[in-house]
Amino acid sequence: MIEFPPDEPKYLVIVREIRRRIAAGEWKPRQRVPGEPGLADEFEVSRGTARRALDILIREGDLYTVVGKGTFVSPRGR
Repeated sequence: MIEFPPDEPKYLVIVREIRRRIAAGEWKPRQRVPGEPGLADEFEVSRGTARRALDILIREGDLYTVVGKGTFVSPRGR
């Protein structure tokens, strides 16, 4: 379980953790990642909080979605 500092929004902590996993090679380019329900369960947060984290990562190019397939790690060199 990840620690959530009281002075930082939970969605930003999740964003940082997902980026850490990508940088560490735990999540590889083009690998499917957990969706909102999976992240909400793993981090013990609401789906809305998980959605907000995913939205930031998608908007900033760390992840991408394929309709009907899921969310994936963006390939390197984006």
